[in-house]
Amino acid sequence: MIDKNRDKLLQIDSDLINLLADRMKISYKIAEIKHNHAMEIIQNDFWNVSSAKRKQISDSLNLNPNFIEEIFALIHKESIKIQQNKFKELDNV
Repeated sequence: MIDKNRDKLLQIDSDLINLLADRMKISYKIAEIKHNHAMEIIQNDFWNVSSAKRKQISDSLNLNPNFIEEIFALIHKESIKIQQNKFKELDNV
């Protein structure tokens, strides 16, 4: 019984990692767009809107919104790094 549930957790972990990889690929593409349009990497308006949306979703699923926000703060930090690296790459071309 526990092994079956552990297998499910491992599958979910794998799915999460794949989704994060997809998300980072999108961040890379967004960096190109931002660079080409002379936009800032950090878009506070979008962050605020997406933060509110995540809180709404976490509340509806009875998840701790602070936990969710901490996770997304880490994801956002990595996304910023990816975009900064892409900006540097494009500036050196």
